[in-house]
Amino acid sequence: MKRDRIVMIGSGCIDEYYELSYVPAMGEKTICHPLGAQVGGMIGNAASVAAACGMDTYLMDTVNRGPNVQTVLEDCRKQGIKLDLMRYDDSLPDVKCIIFLKDGERMIYVVPTQKRELVLDEAQEAILKGTSYVYSSTAEIRCFARPLEVLDKFHDWRIRLVLDVEYLDSGVIESEWEVIKRADILFVNTEGDRQMREQISPDYISVLNKSGCIVAATKGEQGCSIYEPSGERNDIDAFRVTPVDTTGAGDTFNASFVYGMSQGLGVREAGEYASAAAARSILYMGPRSGAVGVEQVEQFISTYKGKFKEEA
Repeated sequence: MKRDRIVMIGSGCIDEYYELSYVPAMGEKTICHPLGAQVGGMIGNAASVAAACGMDTYLMDTVNRGPNVQTVLEDCRKQGIKLDLMRYDDSLPDVKCIIFLKDGERMIYVVPTQKRELVLDEAQEAILKGTSYVYSSTAEIRCFARPLEVLDKFHDWRIRLVLDVEYLDSGVIESEWEVIKRADILFVNTEGDRQMREQISPDYISVLNKSGCIVAATKGEQGCSIYEPSGERNDIDAFRVTPVDTTGAGDTFNASFVYGMSQGLGVREAGEYASAAAARSILYMGPRSGAVGVEQVEQFISTYKGKFKEEA
């Protein structure tokens, strides 16, 4: 197996879970039952999947030294994620996600990072120079003092930039787009795709394809569409499974797709593997249920092969 290095820039965090009696409208009340807390966070989830697949995985972030952060970092260590790129600032508050479940689906409320004006140090640059992929989000990249200069360094070091766009910050939409245009692989979920079409351009996929970017639009139970720079569109069905918890499914898809590409798979093959990994992950509770490795995903494919969601 080829073992590419991937650096995941961004936070892991503690996810607080609650089960809803029903989903309220604005102004209504509902009862929610606590289900406990688990280690999660978009970037941390993806890092755990990449490490489980066998990639040489680093987490890079600036965090405090509080007990919640220590819980997150210890979980990362146990999963084989390297922490050499972590930096510390005790003035920062915790990052946190609050997740409300109803019939296997969820709503997520994020208390985001407050870090700002980050600068790469020499030790970080030394590790990054030997890296094949950097995986992050626009919000995390914009925490750097000069984000576009950082991305230009990645380009000079021949690092492939992978971005996950689940939402856009409409207050800084121009800088968001400048970051996105530098991506080599872009993942957008249904909401991210809607915002991209409305706030950037209805034709944003074509624009990115022309610059050499692969765009993967994930659509939950409707599968995904992956657009290649050649103009080819790969529509991949979702597996027919009943979800227990969909949290982390997108992170599992994304990291599994990058793993597939790192192993020399074509875009469609990597997408099919990632779709299976994501489907398997939602059969279990927890945001990191996708961090199981290649063998278990292949077992899932053997069991569920041919069982796809019917078209709506």
